[in-house]
Amino acid sequence: MRDDGGPVFPSGGDVGFVPGMTLRQWYAGMAMMGMAWFQMKTDSSEMVEPEKVALCAFQMADAMLAEDRDE
Repeated sequence: MRDDGGPVFPSGGDVGFVPGMTLRQWYAGMAMMGMAWFQMKTDSSEMVEPEKVALCAFQMADAMLAEDRDE
């Protein structure tokens, strides 16, 4: 089973525990924002395929989780 880092923003309350997104998903989202910013700043008219962006973002997230485990 892949390490997802556990819940990032867990919440409790009246409905019980809601795990929210995982640390892996949050890292991937942050990576995608960086890639989008870079593409806008480089003024590239060539659109990168969303599937490639998502794959790269999750590869970066997995690398971040692996680095966390190594410390």
